[in-house]
Amino acid sequence: KPISLYDNSTGTNGTVTLSQTASNFTYLEIFYKISQTETSYKSVKIYSPNGKYVNLEAVLRSSNQTVNYIFSAIYSISGTTMTLKWAGRSYFYNDSKNSISTDNGINIVKVVRWK
Repeated sequence: KPISLYDNSTGTNGTVTLSQTASNFTYLEIFYKISQTETSYKSVKIYSPNGKYVNLEAVLRSSNQTVNYIFSAIYSISGTTMTLKWAGRSYFYNDSKNSISTDNGINIVKVVRWK
C-alpha cells in the first residue's frame, strides 16, 4: 500500500524533504507537474531509490502547434532529502528560433513510498 512522504499541490522545484528515509523502501513514486501548464502531470517510479539520481522529464506541444517544449530536472535521493542537481528547458519553434534555458519548469507535488 502506498504511503505519502511529501504532498504539496502547488509543488516545489527545489529541495524536497521526505517524512521518512528513502533507504527503507523498495520504490519511490514521484508525481510532478509542468509549470508551463497547470494540467500536465506525470510520475516516475524508482526502484531502490536511496543514493540514486532520478530524471524527471516532459515533452509538450503548444496549443497553437508552433512550439515544442522539453523539460528536464535531475534530483539526487539520499535519506529524507531529494536535491535538485540540474534543470533545464528547451524550446523548439517551427520557425527555427530555438532556445535553451536552465530554468526548472518541473514542480514536484507528491512523493509516495512502496515497501
